[in-house]
Amino acid sequence: MNEEKIGFGLSIRLISIKKDKLLLLQRPNKRFHDSGKWEFPGGKVKKDEFFDEGLKREVFEETNLNVKIVGFYSACEDTFKSCKNHQNIKSINLAMYGILDEGEIQLSNEHTDYSYFSKEEIKKLDAKGKLTLITSKLLKSNNFNF
Repeated sequence: MNEEKIGFGLSIRLISIKKDKLLLLQRPNKRFHDSGKWEFPGGKVKKDEFFDEGLKREVFEETNLNVKIVGFYSACEDTFKSCKNHQNIKSINLAMYGILDEGEIQLSNEHTDYSYFSKEEIKKLDAKGKLTLITSKLLKSNNFNF
């Protein structure tokens, strides 16, 4: 029996709310997948890294702001094929509430835009397929409550 190897990964995402609106970052149009779609700040946790430290690192890399993590929002699982080695990956995705430092967001080259969206605006983005799959799954798993 030839079983295909499956890797497992952990991604961590930030739920940052300002005046009842949720922060999302837009992926560049040149990305391999999810071009132009909106997502939560965050990303993959490195080997031997605590997930809270991974979230702080990823958020700082993407926004140039520090974050104080305050609690759990939601979790979901996803399966995708790695762009690097084409291996199937099962990804566990955690979303945590956090408070960003005051200051202006300075985006890295991983994103082209950012904005704060209301629940209604986010539901419209989701209906039009403008959210990444993980962002949509995490929001739906908590019934768009934030």
